[in-house]
Amino acid sequence: MLKLVTCVFLFSALAQSAFASVEIKGFGTAGLIKSDAASYYLQEFDTYGSRVRMDADSLIGLNLSSNLSAGWTVATQLIVNHGVNGYTPRLDWGFVSYQPMPEIALRAGRFSLATWLFSQQIHVGYSYLWVRPPVEVYTLIGGFSNFDGMSALSNLSLFGGTLSAELYGGAEDNKSYVNNPANPTTTDIRMEDLAGVDLSYSYKDLWTLHASYLQSHPGVKIYSSALISNPVYGTVIVPMDLHFGRFFSMGGKLDYSNVLFITEFARRLIDGQALQSASAWYATLGYRISKFTPYLSYAWQGSLRGTFYTHPLSPAVTTMKINQYSYTAGLNYQAHDSVVLKAEWQPAYYKYLDSSYDFRVNMVSASANFIF
Repeated sequence: MLKLVTCVFLFSALAQSAFASVEIKGFGTAGLIKSDAASYYLQEFDTYGSRVRMDADSLIGLNLSSNLSAGWTVATQLIVNHGVNGYTPRLDWGFVSYQPMPEIALRAGRFSLATWLFSQQIHVGYSYLWVRPPVEVYTLIGGFSNFDGMSALSNLSLFGGTLSAELYGGAEDNKSYVNNPANPTTTDIRMEDLAGVDLSYSYKDLWTLHASYLQSHPGVKIYSSALISNPVYGTVIVPMDLHFGRFFSMGGKLDYSNVLFITEFARRLIDGQALQSASAWYATLGYRISKFTPYLSYAWQGSLRGTFYTHPLSPAVTTMKINQYSYTAGLNYQAHDSVVLKAEWQPAYYKYLDSSYDFRVNMVSASANFIF
């Protein structure tokens, strides 16, 4: 409901500013992915198999912004990507902003969580090196990427660079996952009492440092089917309290003399019945050669405590995961000022408490990313 109210308010504001200048930007990704597993299920991301798929990474989006009056602006981003009902449009973020002074903006609406180094451009594949940011880190908070609420943002010039600081609070609407494709059960997760702070310092176009803290009360409900009296089935609802959750992240990127280096570390702390503590990090090194940038990346997720997962190769099996890690070798090519082509090979490894469930999967990905 809050999303609907936000949409109506934003588009009303844009309509009222019809005589003002409205800036429109667009972006998109056409992606391909294939794995060497006949049936490969990754709960935090998507389902892959030996068949080439386009829907996992492909999307198109529009970014609209307008100045309403002195100090007031409205901005929104819409994307169309693949979901449970096929390709559907949705509001990614949208807010109204008021600047009482040039260095401070007070905002209300729907936002992207500022947890990661690339949170603000997570759907704009043109803006980062990989086909997709490392999933070991970027799925650590369960795929949540947006919230509805308020924020205060400050940008200050400092020592020749720019320091950005943001305080925010609100709640995330329910996010649903289908846990078992063979016999579907659905998990609904909601993050309430959400509050966080984000700090970022950029020095010219050379380097950026980023740190973030987020806390929330996650709540979970699991819906599954149960036989009441053949052939009648009912729905069993199992609530699970995840108590209090905290998320930390820090990272940075360097672009100096054709050398690119990007790294992030994150820690999840939750004391609850199911999803609990975990850590993750990655490091990426690239070297720009004219319009080509080959790169290597390593990503790891572990320090898991009391966390059970549906096994990616056998959805009927639920087991405790110890860690997962992947290597990535890729090539980024600047084909045009507004078009980037990418290709990656990624072997990924999954380790479980029962080592008989350990497995490796190879993924090959390619994408064409554009802005307009």
